[in-house]
Amino acid sequence: MLPRSRGTVLLQNDLTAVVTGTPSANLLALLDSAATPESRSGAWTWRFSPASIRGALDAGSTPADLLARITEVAEGGRVPQTLTYLINDETLLTEILNTCSLQALHLIRLAPTVLASAKPQAETLAALRAAGHAPAGLRLDGSPAIEIPQRRRAAPSPTEPDSGDLFPLPRLSDPADVARTLLGNR
Repeated sequence: MLPRSRGTVLLQNDLTAVVTGTPSANLLALLDSAATPESRSGAWTWRFSPASIRGALDAGSTPADLLARITEVAEGGRVPQTLTYLINDETLLTEILNTCSLQALHLIRLAPTVLASAKPQAETLAALRAAGHAPAGLRLDGSPAIEIPQRRRAAPSPTEPDSGDLFPLPRLSDPADVARTLLGNR
């Protein structure tokens, strides 16, 4: 006689979650633990926020576990990028902010997903990389600074193998010399 409970939720880009009908007990528990209820009539709605996500994490969920559980109940498995960033990025920045080895940077939180350092950019990036993170720098105009690492090459072997069927090749800087050598040594 009672309508069937719903096991899925529609997640929207504005960080709202909507369940049409009555949510299942598991879905209700998940949403109540990670979001703030806004409406419980007709369509049930919740809103995710930095505080609600922090509450779920403080209660023992890990970011990966929370995101997996939310993805499992999301209609079509679709989780908006805004919610993914809220769960992952704020948590990572909180971890960075509280990392003892990075205390010398004097990091401060400017926004939920923005940290600032009192040290120069090069020193900050080096410290973050040494701590195992992969930060990207910015140019003065705000565009990303793409860094191309220098490739390391092994030094040439000082000894050549002693084999009768091998012949020395000329330097690769002159393709004509390479071709002449190869054709002449058939």
